[in-house]
Amino acid sequence: MAYKFAVFFSNKDTVTYPISKPELFLSAKSIKRKQQQNIVVDVFDVPVNSLHIEALIKAGFNVHNTSRWFNCAIVFSDNKHAADSLKNIIGVTQVIDVGFSEKKTNTQINKPVDLGEMVTQLEQKLSNIKNKINQDSNIYGSGYTQAEMINATKLHQINLNGSGVTIAIIDAGYSNANKHVVFKHALKHLIATYDFVDMEANVFDNDDHGTAVWSCLAANDTFSFIGTAPSAKYLLLRSEDAKTEFPVEEFYWAIAAEYADSIGADIISSSLGYNEFDHDNYNYEQKHLDGKTTWITQAANLASKKGLFIINSAGNEGDNLWKQIAFPADANDVVTVGAVDKKQRFAGFSSVGLTADGRIKPDLMALGENVTIANEMGSIYEGDGTSYSCPILAGGIACLWPLLKNYNATQIINWLHMSGSYYYKPNKYFGYGVPDLYLVYQLTTNYKNDSLLDVRVLDDKNHHLTFYANHEEKLKITFVNALGKQVFSQTENLKQPGLIRFKLNGSKKLRNGVYTLHILCDGKKVIQRLVVI
Repeated sequence: MAYKFAVFFSNKDTVTYPISKPELFLSAKSIKRKQQQNIVVDVFDVPVNSLHIEALIKAGFNVHNTSRWFNCAIVFSDNKHAADSLKNIIGVTQVIDVGFSEKKTNTQINKPVDLGEMVTQLEQKLSNIKNKINQDSNIYGSGYTQAEMINATKLHQINLNGSGVTIAIIDAGYSNANKHVVFKHALKHLIATYDFVDMEANVFDNDDHGTAVWSCLAANDTFSFIGTAPSAKYLLLRSEDAKTEFPVEEFYWAIAAEYADSIGADIISSSLGYNEFDHDNYNYEQKHLDGKTTWITQAANLASKKGLFIINSAGNEGDNLWKQIAFPADANDVVTVGAVDKKQRFAGFSSVGLTADGRIKPDLMALGENVTIANEMGSIYEGDGTSYSCPILAGGIACLWPLLKNYNATQIINWLHMSGSYYYKPNKYFGYGVPDLYLVYQLTTNYKNDSLLDVRVLDDKNHHLTFYANHEEKLKITFVNALGKQVFSQTENLKQPGLIRFKLNGSKKLRNGVYTLHILCDGKKVIQRLVVI
């Protein structure tokens, strides 16, 4: 039996790894991303003190891997009561039990992964990757509906297709994804792989859950299946042991996220979630859905603070006893993605909110029922789950990344919420609804003049208007029918300049026909033709 412990330490070695020289432990891309977002490199970025690791090894313990953000090591032992001995080692401040497995502890001491060395080896590979725009990227095959629902297709048409963006996927394995035609293009854009469960580079011999997830993003098989970010670069990381469920996997997730940060990833797509484990004494309660308690939620918060943008599946507990989102979907600056069907109706299995502290979760929705995915045999088929709605949306957001990279998570999430089909009345089932990523593209444009960005009918059957106001002002909105008669009027007082989206109350009563929308603002008039059907 291998018993697993998280061992926390008192300090870090800031002499060997001074904060003033981040290039010793972070890639140039990671440093640049932090600078773009005005994020300061701090002690959290510094690797675990090697003296602490040496002390553990000298005491006869198997050090599986280390977490710089938590300043801890994951230690395996054949002794169920090893925590007592670990606590007595100099520099150790806390030891917690994080699970066990039937597999016997390897008698060979594992050398913890040296992220600094990996950064050096991979940085040259990163710089050599060329991002060619696939000329047939508009021919989606069976993947069209899931991309079109969030308007990723329109982004692709203006050459926003993930080029220049690095996405880290954290999952349970990518069985045979290196052998199939649907991934042929994506494999050319693969920067690195690493398995933080087995501590090896090969991720293609385990579970195929990640294979399906990656296909939602990276598939590029013309006329068959094209994903939402076909030209992005990828890191394929494994943190989930599909054979067991223990809290140690939360730490593997954190270590994978740290690796993604160090390499310089921009986005993490994670279709994982935890709430119940193989033994009840490890289980969480719904009161812990507060965005700060569980280890994996803390790790997601730290990842966001380090400048990574995190998209996580809501979970598939909607029709189970738990019902609510899992962890780390409760994290504040994580975009939590639920599932709808092809008619944008709520998928019953999709986990719901709210969080324990009353925040709206999930954040957004995407197709999660009858989703086009690829399996380990290379076949294209359909599957269900928020595991797929998450990467679909992550790929779409990646396409926007050239416009978003200088903003923090809070700003980006606000834009995404504003673009959602339920932005005007978010709820625990849909969150802010299905986003329109082309509208987000419009919201991120720098405007100098009053501009009508969007007008459309949403689920409440009313028209909703998105407007950029140059300054505080009053808008008068009218609809004029084909006979020149005014049939609808509403006044909106804008209390501050900037973006605003609001409902035209009662506009659902308009009869089918052709109308002219007039917006009078600051003595100027904006006019747009509309067809109501």
